[in-house]
Amino acid sequence: MDSRAKKLRHILERSQRATDIVAFIVRETDAQLEELHGIMAPIQERTQNLSNAHKNLSRCEKHECGGDPNTTARILRACLCAHMS
Repeated sequence: MDSRAKKLRHILERSQRATDIVAFIVRETDAQLEELHGIMAPIQERTQNLSNAHKNLSRCEKHECGGDPNTTARILRACLCAHMS
């Protein structure tokens, strides 16, 4: 093999090693993101449920109790009790 062919082979081997390393990093990152998604999904679902409950309470306060704090507190307690049981 002449020196030019050897040099090209060496460059190709280095390039392949670099590609293998990057592929490994991508696979590891993907696995970590999958794990993070599994952890975050229940938290995101709970946050969405609480956000919906807050919106519902705000609507209830505006439409049903006319902004009276005592009525709002009663409704809030009733909603929380219903949600906890």
